[in-house]
Amino acid sequence: MIHVYNQNIDLERLYSIDLVRPAKAKSRWKGIQHGHLVETLMQEIDKMGWSIGKKLFSITNDGTDLVGAFDFDSTGGMTPPDGMNFALGFDNNNDRKKSLTMFVGGIVKVCTNGYVSGELILKRRHSKNLDLREEIKWALELYTESAEVLQDQIDDMKERKLNEEEWEHTLVESLRKGYIVGSRLLQLDRLYHEPPYEEHGKGTAWTAMQAFTEVVKHSPAQRQMEFINRFRKLIPTELSVIA
Repeated sequence: MIHVYNQNIDLERLYSIDLVRPAKAKSRWKGIQHGHLVETLMQEIDKMGWSIGKKLFSITNDGTDLVGAFDFDSTGGMTPPDGMNFALGFDNNNDRKKSLTMFVGGIVKVCTNGYVSGELILKRRHSKNLDLREEIKWALELYTESAEVLQDQIDDMKERKLNEEEWEHTLVESLRKGYIVGSRLLQLDRLYHEPPYEEHGKGTAWTAMQAFTEVVKHSPAQRQMEFINRFRKLIPTELSVIA
């Protein structure tokens, strides 16, 4: 992904969420107010000369965990993959469970399915020593390098045909590992065998990726990017051998 399905909050409301220190937080812990994070991120993106289109956010009921995605209208001289826009995903967790993370990805224009390349450009613990602005600057520099792999990665997936044994193995493993619930298994299989868009292809690794992305929209927003990235790793590569 990079996308946030089930978004439930806008940018203005993010500023109103109080930063509450967890009861078991140690002296070095320092949270990041969600509105401050997003504002700093947007400022640094603007300095790069990039233009943000959609801004999507979802937050947990207790206000501690924010996931967000920016769909870029333009990213300077970088050319996005065919039929896609570049995107940036991020997760800010203020209950000590996860680090601040940012991912490279894209949005498939025809269906708004998100795609995570697997390129993690930022993973930092919440601490007093964290210089948020400098970390974001560094992450965006890494973004320009990591984004270059997207087109090749997607091209490889579109060319990689899956046989039925490989697809069934991927299907079973996604259920076993908890990336999908049993009630969605038939939907995933149907979307793979009967893709709703021509751009998803037929019987390829890319078809599988798009089918799963459609189904994972029903999962909690805080897990969607994680599940999509992990599912991508399940899909066989050219060197994969199913025993």
